[in-house]
Amino acid sequence: MKNIITLAIVLTIAIVGSKFYNNESSQIDNIVKDIETKNNKKIIVAIMNSNTGKIVYINREKEAIQYEFEPKSIMIPIVTAIAIENNKITQTKLLPAHNFTKKDANGFYKKGKLKIGIWTIKDEVQFKKHYLSIKDIVTNRSYIGIAQLSNKLNAKEFLEGFYNFGFNTKTSIDLENENIGQLPSYNQLRAGQLKNKPNIFKATASYGLGMKVTFMQLLKAYNVFNNNGEIITPYIKNKPDIKPIQIISKNNANTIKSYLQRNNETNINSGIYYRFFNVNNIKYTIGIVIINSEKMDNKLSTSLYKDIVKSFKR
Repeated sequence: MKNIITLAIVLTIAIVGSKFYNNESSQIDNIVKDIETKNNKKIIVAIMNSNTGKIVYINREKEAIQYEFEPKSIMIPIVTAIAIENNKITQTKLLPAHNFTKKDANGFYKKGKLKIGIWTIKDEVQFKKHYLSIKDIVTNRSYIGIAQLSNKLNAKEFLEGFYNFGFNTKTSIDLENENIGQLPSYNQLRAGQLKNKPNIFKATASYGLGMKVTFMQLLKAYNVFNNNGEIITPYIKNKPDIKPIQIISKNNANTIKSYLQRNNETNINSGIYYRFFNVNNIKYTIGIVIINSEKMDNKLSTSLYKDIVKSFKR
């Protein structure tokens, strides 16, 4: 099976080209259906105007609001933004990578391990350093880094941050029978708080496990970074009378967005892909989710991405 991230990149480039240059959404449908058929997968794709919330393309309306899944490491930038907004971390403050071992021949330390209660959290990426900045955590999707950062938030701050980003509630898009996903309970997130002990529910939810979201919730949440920290309501035909809400500062949003644009493509979990682009000075947020995705090999993602973009620009 082809690399799903590479497929997502192909779709991103192709969708931008077909929809916004040739203005034919049918070409997008053909691209998506062809990839679905060849890989025996269902793919949800949507593009939203980042300033207005208008959904300019969507292929699977029902699945976009009803299919619930664990978002995995796509949550790391969101939890980081919540921590920044609650003054728990700055760009210069460092967190231990828990990789205090000898370097290998290439100068990397072994992948870090962090013990929380009876559970052990392991990173999927190696570092050449023992301490991580928030930039390191976001760009490399460090489980250990975000697990520690999430535990600087108390249960109330953690849940309120997630609610502010639109999780565990309907997006209010003009579609019926929308699901809301699921978050850990307040009591689960509060366990050990009075004794200042790290909480496994915060840790795992911070990298998208032990919780569920919908495609549309993630599109709405990620758009915050492309809209100067304001959250807006997505819509297809009927624009809702709901004003944008500033949920994080403009500086916070732009900081996270800059990290996302430097993201290490080789450490993205399979099948969940959100990114930003501009066409004719209009900002868009695109989401691509592979239903029932599998873990896959990401080794060629970066080089393939460069080749695809180079080919497209010819």
